[in-house]
Amino acid sequence: MAVAVKTSPVTSTRDPQLAMLLGSVVGAVFFLGSLWLVFAGLPTGWDLLLRQLGLLQGNAFLADALLLVVTVPVVVGLVYVGLQLAAKPVPVGTRAGAFCVAVAAVVIAWVAVAGGTYLESRPDLAPVAAVIITLVVAGALAVGTGYLLLRAAASGLLERFEHQGWFHGSAFKANQGSRVRRGTVVGLMVILLCGIYTLWSHKWVGSGTWAVTVPFTEGRFVPILYMVQFTLPLLMAAASVWVAWRVVNFPVFADFLIATEAEMNKVSWTTKKKLIQDTIVVLVTVVLFTFYLFVVDYVWILVLSNPVVPVLEVNPQKEKARQNTATEW
Repeated sequence: MAVAVKTSPVTSTRDPQLAMLLGSVVGAVFFLGSLWLVFAGLPTGWDLLLRQLGLLQGNAFLADALLLVVTVPVVVGLVYVGLQLAAKPVPVGTRAGAFCVAVAAVVIAWVAVAGGTYLESRPDLAPVAAVIITLVVAGALAVGTGYLLLRAAASGLLERFEHQGWFHGSAFKANQGSRVRRGTVVGLMVILLCGIYTLWSHKWVGSGTWAVTVPFTEGRFVPILYMVQFTLPLLMAAASVWVAWRVVNFPVFADFLIATEAEMNKVSWTTKKKLIQDTIVVLVTVVLFTFYLFVVDYVWILVLSNPVVPVLEVNPQKEKARQNTATEW
């Protein structure tokens, strides 16, 4: 007896932890690579190209203008690719994971460069051994980071971190508390931009190009930031805009600002005429009380310092003169 069996396509289930890790790595590589390309790789390569070709020598303005013309379409292309990547469905926590992986990659690279530079300067250590130690340490840190991100606890932390809204462009309750939130954004931007201008005006951001010398490569270097005096303030300004925008959309703080505007709407604002009248009353009252207290204080000084009532034995004039006299040390 033949029995018909219905076959169903085999569906492979992907581990959400592994999918989040892979998405985080891709996002971190794209983010760091885009920043490096725009603010270091492309300007440095453009400058080297012009130098090798012998073009635009002595005309820095034209060279920078052409660099800007080249950079704009690159930035537009990177933004488009980034939006396409962000539009793809990914596990919750991937964006926060991409940020954490990017930070971890920078830290691991710094440790590898610093450790490699130190080992390279050791005359008692063979170059091959120094290279192996550096690679083993960097690899161990990278594997450890991946292991931590694959843990269930790390997934929960990244999900909560992402739910706070730091990695999304959407506003939290956008139609509520708009005036107070806009004012808060303006205030934060003023404070942050003033701080950036202070750093720039005092030349604390440095100048020239930031570069990292790669150990074991006979002095070869990798540029990090081109023309730091301009690119670093620009990056800090962009980060300030994002931070100010996200702060007012942080759920807890946003609810506080919304409640603040709701309470402000309950305030009964006085009219201009009433405000002028009340101000005059307050000022006149202050002047009258000042005159009254002065008279009372002076009268009591005369009464209590009188020889008949020797309660206040200190002479006010002499005491004032003594206090005004410079103390000799």
